[in-house]
Amino acid sequence: MNDNQLVVQESGALMALISKAATDPSMDVAKLKELLEVKERWEAGEARKAFVRALADFKQSPPKIAKNKHVGFAARDGGAGADYWHATLDHVCDQIGEGLSRNGLSFRWETKQDDKGMIAVSCVLQHVLGHSERVTLQGMPDASGKKNSIQQVGSTVTYLQRYTLLLATGLATGVQDTDGVPPDEEPRPDPWTDELKKTAKEAAEKGRASYASWWKSQSREFREAAVETSVHADFKAME
Repeated sequence: MNDNQLVVQESGALMALISKAATDPSMDVAKLKELLEVKERWEAGEARKAFVRALADFKQSPPKIAKNKHVGFAARDGGAGADYWHATLDHVCDQIGEGLSRNGLSFRWETKQDDKGMIAVSCVLQHVLGHSERVTLQGMPDASGKKNSIQQVGSTVTYLQRYTLLLATGLATGVQDTDGVPPDEEPRPDPWTDELKKTAKEAAEKGRASYASWWKSQSREFREAAVETSVHADFKAME
């Protein structure tokens, strides 16, 4: 008999005693309520201890989370290229979920978005006896690249799901940080070289029309990569 089965058996025995007491004519309602509260506190304490033991057992043989996806592209317009491997969210879930299940643990996510757009994702780690603990992270929709509004939300949710799960289980994959860009998407290189910034600034200082003319003279590839950057927004706004 394992620890979980023992707790269930002892809880059943305690409930049998309470049921027997309930048939006693001298037992009043207040006393019966007190006994039930004692039972609930005992079960909660046992569930919490079982959760701690299960998580400790899980960490004794943690899953090996391999990096299963390659990201690579050459540098463009003087920006940096990329060449690295990372573990995708579905792969992380498969590897961690299997190990948790063997120890009576499971996970789920709860997601909320407030009226300002802030997204909060909580990873809830729960034991079969009922005790659960959670880790919460939050962030704004990811507006990098050319995502529509739904894709922006989905990108942030995916990113937060990944890291709340890793934090809740105390694991890591050794994945490179991409400066806030979700690792399941290719980070865009910075299209702005020092020379481009210099000529753009000189044009912007002469007025918006001058900067607009400079902007139109650049390559379409550069304009597509730079149109949503803060550098372009700053120059465009200069008087």
